[in-house]
Amino acid sequence: MREILGIAREEFYVIGTVLEEQGYGIVSDRMHNVVRSMPESHIYNTPAPTNPEQYFQTG
Repeated sequence: MREILGIAREEFYVIGTVLEEQGYGIVSDRMHNVVRSMPESHIYNTPAPTNPEQYFQTG
């Protein structure tokens, strides 16, 4: 168990102590099918989960 804890201590690089501040985005009136809010994360690959291939633009 001590060996496992030692390995875990060496591999434990970061601990999150604060949340990311809330960001904002600006979208043109010509852009459509854009979500009003989207989760942001380096793991979640923003904006991919909102299906940006379905956004479209007029005029």
